[in-house]
Amino acid sequence: MEDRRQATRQNTTLVVQVESPDGTRGPRVGITRDASPGGLLLGCSTAYEVGQQIVLVLQREESAPPTRVRCEVVRVQPNPSPSSAFWLYLVGLRFLEPTPQLDAMIEEAMQAQKAHAE
Repeated sequence: MEDRRQATRQNTTLVVQVESPDGTRGPRVGITRDASPGGLLLGCSTAYEVGQQIVLVLQREESAPPTRVRCEVVRVQPNPSPSSAFWLYLVGLRFLEPTPQLDAMIEEAMQAQKAHAE
């Protein structure tokens, strides 16, 4: 499969809610595997369709309003890792509306993971 990413992805773990853009389907939960300014890889239990649009809801702090980001599904594959059985699928997402808040959350998560690894 050809890699068409325009930015380097970094290992980033964030718990997110996934909603439909029109709000007709309630939130589901997923966890990011890696992220870049243009998109991310999401572990989840739902096999979304390529081309489908979804909304990621990220909560930075309990006192702050959540950040909502519209995304397009660009890739879906079964999760090959048996240790992550709850996350049945890996879903590649492209951000349709990148936001500074999202960039800050990704950067914070990467810094926290680097500090934890040291």
